[in-house]
Amino acid sequence: HPQCKRAATSSSMMWTPSCLLVLVILGLSSCCLAADLPPLKDSDQQVLSTLSTTWSNLPASWNAGNTTMGCYWTGVGCRPDYQDPTVSTIIGLTVTRVTGPLIADIANLSSLVSFSANWNDFQETVIPAEFANLANLTFITLDNNNIGGPLPDLSACQELSWINLSMNNIGEFPSWVVNTPALTYINLNSASLNGTIPQDIGDKLTQLTDFSVSFNKLTGDVPVSLANLKLNSLQLDNNDFNCLPNQPSSTNFLDFCSGLQLCTFTAPGCPQYLRPIDTQYLTDLINQWSPSCLPQNWTIANVDEACNIPFQGVTCSEFWTLSDIELHLPSGTTCLSVSVPPSLFNAPYLNGITIDGYAFDGPLPATLSTTNTSSITLTNMFITDPIPPVNKPSLFYLDLSGNNIEKPPNAEDLNGANILFLDLSFNPMTGDLSFLSGLELMSLNISGCSFSGGLSYINMEDSIGNIIDLSYNQLTGSIPSALLSMDASTIVMKNNQLSGTINIASSVFSAMLLDLSNNQLSGTLTTNMYNHGTIILDNNQFTGSIPEVAEFANNYYLSIRNNSLTGDIPVSLSNNVN
Repeated sequence: HPQCKRAATSSSMMWTPSCLLVLVILGLSSCCLAADLPPLKDSDQQVLSTLSTTWSNLPASWNAGNTTMGCYWTGVGCRPDYQDPTVSTIIGLTVTRVTGPLIADIANLSSLVSFSANWNDFQETVIPAEFANLANLTFITLDNNNIGGPLPDLSACQELSWINLSMNNIGEFPSWVVNTPALTYINLNSASLNGTIPQDIGDKLTQLTDFSVSFNKLTGDVPVSLANLKLNSLQLDNNDFNCLPNQPSSTNFLDFCSGLQLCTFTAPGCPQYLRPIDTQYLTDLINQWSPSCLPQNWTIANVDEACNIPFQGVTCSEFWTLSDIELHLPSGTTCLSVSVPPSLFNAPYLNGITIDGYAFDGPLPATLSTTNTSSITLTNMFITDPIPPVNKPSLFYLDLSGNNIEKPPNAEDLNGANILFLDLSFNPMTGDLSFLSGLELMSLNISGCSFSGGLSYINMEDSIGNIIDLSYNQLTGSIPSALLSMDASTIVMKNNQLSGTINIASSVFSAMLLDLSNNQLSGTLTTNMYNHGTIILDNNQFTGSIPEVAEFANNYYLSIRNNSLTGDIPVSLSNNVN
């Protein structure tokens, strides 16, 4: 490591934390692989001698009879002593899978910077109080060690920046950590913690970047002062914290949590309070909707409790935001027709919206999705064109089936999203499929429309489970071989005017359902068509004979009625019927 090398050759011998961390991680036996270190000083030799007789399962290099060479033992890192350069001193100690108690003698390693010991059995002993005398201690990693509690007060270790004591039996939360201002990393997950976290932790540990206390029994209030920090990760889940009160400090904390790379915070059984912008959104929908169609519990009087009553079809996130709406008109319910509510997509945190069967009439709002919307399903209503531009990259699922939309969207209006699933089926749409250019779909359903022209604009992602349904249109031309050879689960192109020769011998036909019936397709049949689930080729122009079959796929279904097939019906068909 260049930084270590520079430090090793400098006259000041100033060691930086990053250099030391490299030494600890690599487990170097001596600093920067120095060729000649002075012998280890007597006091450090005594510590190694005691440890080598106290702990078992130690590496073979730990020789109690040769502690002078302790700097070359596995897991021991040294440098020359600042006060006496004729001897070395231990700055790093790393052990794993040893058995024996933690002993106070370790605190006699006066230059110790890093103590790393994981997956050991320290036999429920507590960390000795003498560790507080380790003035240079910067890193302490003692996870998975069967350590008992309580922890001693280590706030005197003012250089301490890294604590990992997860997977132990610590007991009471160490409130002294707020008096250790150099801390950047605290991991106490699954440490059998109880008690409370100091509320001012976010005000005092200004350098903290990672804080983890998941899977414990911590109580009291969540320290919302953590929102004052520049954290990378925050893990508070699976504890017994009090519910967050409905006040701005709670909202600020949840906003902060939702913006982190990793934040886990769950409060099962606690009330959720929607943000004002979301309550206004629901209020607008109630005012714009026909009273005969309002879902259960949707009233202005209850809007503040939409997450707790709850409003039918409303899902709220743990961050007190409206995340999803899913409404299906109950069977037998009659709704008066109303215009599509202009505010339908005004909820800024809305992830998905599904509304099916309600009497929405007219065009969609000019903006089709909010910043976070990933899924839109507005089906079996009376929505008309135009389909507005979709310019939100978050949107990947769009279903507008069963409406009165006559004009398909423009290609440029869809390219602003990352749509993978598109369903425009059962709309009176006409024209060609050029609006699909630029899209790479996993699922496409445009059945029951009146599209014409060829299939060259369709570009499907080749992945298992794809679905393509082009049935009941007026599509013409040949079927691109790429569409028949992809790993799809369903390919349905029935009831069109498709033509051309299909070479079944070169087509993979991996789909569990392939239905090309009622077209003008031609070609011959081969044995590989028996290896899949359902093949329907009725009412086409296939010629030649029916091939012999060795074995059908399970639950096989084959229908080849009304073609121009000739020759004998193979006896093997009746021998393998399943």
